[in-house]
Amino acid sequence: LSDQMAISIINALLYDELDHRVQERTSELSRANDNLMQEVSERKRAESAIKDSEKLLSDIINYLPDATLVIDREGKVIAWNQAIEEMTDVKAEDILGKGNYEYSLPFYGIRRPMMIDLVFGNDEEIEKQYLDIRKEGDVLVTETNILLKNKNCVIWAKASPLYDSIGKIVGAIESFRDISDRKQMESELLQAKNAAEEAHRVAEAAN
Repeated sequence: LSDQMAISIINALLYDELDHRVQERTSELSRANDNLMQEVSERKRAESAIKDSEKLLSDIINYLPDATLVIDREGKVIAWNQAIEEMTDVKAEDILGKGNYEYSLPFYGIRRPMMIDLVFGNDEEIEKQYLDIRKEGDVLVTETNILLKNKNCVIWAKASPLYDSIGKIVGAIESFRDISDRKQMESELLQAKNAAEEAHRVAEAAN
């Protein structure tokens, strides 16, 4: 009887120990599951916040008055606003997501690097394609002549990098503005000024 009692006691102790361990493990798994669910929830909120930010940025770019394009580090077009649609007659749906210098085709008729590509690093071959590029910090500015819609246009362009939260360049943005009318007006004013000065000299000489 004493042996049986001893065995019963041992079995009871083992059962209690096993039950305690099972409860501890269940509690650990429950906490781990709660932590996992919290991480999943936080990740979903972060992803939602990122999507909201991207949507806001896209909306802002889309309604900028200047023709604007954005590329990522791989050179793929990730934004092509309404103004650049009007300037080039190329719809955003036909160019978004495309790389291999697709964005240069509406401007030059060939696939080639543009000033926006200089944002990622200096390249003498690209720089040679522009008469003058001014650097204002990490911003590049130029004026260039481009044939758009069978019309020679003077285009002012400005390109700059896009950074992530830790300061790493993740893309680039370039804006364009047709300043042909302004340049034509400046030329006409200069011609009128020169003509007036010449007339004044002739009048003085006659006197």
